Amino acid sequence: MPTYSTVVKWRQEACKLNLADPDFQRGIAVLEQLLASLTPKETVLLPNFPNPFNPKTWILGLFSFMNYLYMCVTQSLSCSWIGE
Repeated sequence: MPTYSTVVKWRQEACKLNLADPDFQRGIAVLEQLLASLTPKETVLLPNFPNPFNPKTWILGLFSFMNYLYMCVTQSLSCSWIGE
C-alpha cells in the first residue's frame, strides 16, 4: 500500500498535466479517494518508550489533519507519587 505522501505526489503530478480526458479525471478521483482512506479519522498519539541512555526519542502519532504541529516537551527533574 502506498504512503500518504506518495499519493500526494502522484496527485500533484497528475494535476500538473490537467488533462480533460474522462479516464484521466477518474484516475484523479481515485487518488483523492485513496488520500481520504489513508487519512486517520481522529488524532492519536502512540505510546512512547524513551531510552534513558539516549537523549533522542521519536514521538509517533496518527493525525487527522495535514498541517504543522507544535509540540512542547518538558523534562521533570524530580518526580513524586502521591498514592492512596
